[in-house]
Amino acid sequence: MRCSGCLGAFYCGEECQSRVWLQHKPQCAVAARMIAGMDESIHDPDMKFASNKRNAKDGDAFAQFNLGLRNANGCGVAVDKAAAFKWFKRAAMAGNAGAQNHLGLCYQEGSGVAVDKMEAFIWFKRAALAGFSEAQFKLGTCYACGSGVALNKAEAFKWYKRAAETGESAASYVDAAYQLGECYFNGCGTARNGAQAVKWWKCAAVAGHLKSQYRLACALENGDGVAVDIAAAIKWLERAAKAGCADSQLSLGISHFMGSGIPVNKAEAVKWYRLASAAGLRDAHFNLADCLWFGYGVVVDKAEAIKLFQAAAELGHVSAQVFFGECLQAGCGVIAVDDAAAFHWFARAAKAGNLNAQYRLGVCLHDGTGVDEDKFEAFKLYKRAAEAGQRDAQFHVGSCYLNGCGIDAADKTEAIRWFRIAAKAGQTGAQKALDKLGT
Repeated sequence: MRCSGCLGAFYCGEECQSRVWLQHKPQCAVAARMIAGMDESIHDPDMKFASNKRNAKDGDAFAQFNLGLRNANGCGVAVDKAAAFKWFKRAAMAGNAGAQNHLGLCYQEGSGVAVDKMEAFIWFKRAALAGFSEAQFKLGTCYACGSGVALNKAEAFKWYKRAAETGESAASYVDAAYQLGECYFNGCGTARNGAQAVKWWKCAAVAGHLKSQYRLACALENGDGVAVDIAAAIKWLERAAKAGCADSQLSLGISHFMGSGIPVNKAEAVKWYRLASAAGLRDAHFNLADCLWFGYGVVVDKAEAIKLFQAAAELGHVSAQVFFGECLQAGCGVIAVDDAAAFHWFARAAKAGNLNAQYRLGVCLHDGTGVDEDKFEAFKLYKRAAEAGQRDAQFHVGSCYLNGCGIDAADKTEAIRWFRIAAKAGQTGAQKALDKLGT
């Protein structure tokens, strides 16, 4: 619910409104006056602007602030960022908290003045101390990011909490409530408290904050800070997804694909994957590519799938890097064979710790495919992946020990040991090797 006086403050309900009214009351009158003045300017912008400018020149801090807003937004006058900065500064120096906040924004964004993060911090703090919730939120962000001041998570939490509890304007309230939820969930600047995180995400979610709707859905799905409620989680995902939240679109697609809380519907999953992919989410690229490659809920289109696998790989999706590398090695009828490029992608995925990539990189080095042959380096990669449980690598380690490949001398005992490990893991070649050795 919104404040009926200024129409800018937002509350969770009547209890919330009663709790913060005394904090909000001084700003309510100012905000209501500003809104009324802006409304009048719509009916007679020239007369109102002239009157506003006279009052500003006479030293009226509110008129100066209003004139800054007019210059910044082109209301009754052409947009003039430098003039807006000038009037914001005059009003800010006279103690107008709204102007102090806007002056901080000017310094932060370089609007009408050179970027100066320290000055931005100073003015945000002045407005925040005066109780201006948007500035309190901005100040919290300065502390959280170390912008214009040393990074301080505890101070960030404190100011996010003040902004959220004050609830002076809808925008600053929901942003602060979301960040406060993040602080509680991650134990950032305060002790971890899942229930408090859910509380604040729900407040912001009800107000239409998409990220909070997504985070609330995740909490409901996983039972983190709240009892598991898959049906409620799906409702929040649907609400946020329909409003354009890419993370929610991806999660809703996964729910449809897996049948989590809703019946399996792979065509519906593809629909949501497409939307999330269009927003640039790498996991959505990969999931959509997987559907297009294997025909899950959509007609097979390997050419389009390859493009999406590559897009996901370039964004750091490790499984996509491995699969794209495999396609580059095999061609798969939709892409030219390029062993050197395949090696590149296997190397990237291997560096990220992917066992299949380490194994395939070893194969490339062993055979000299896409890179100069190096059997000793190949053995190291096989061994690393084998020790972590990659069964094909375990078989190749056994082969290396049996044939003395990539090591100083053959070792039949070690070869048999690794063949047995691989065979136990279901590697058929290892069992054949053991049968051939008569063990």
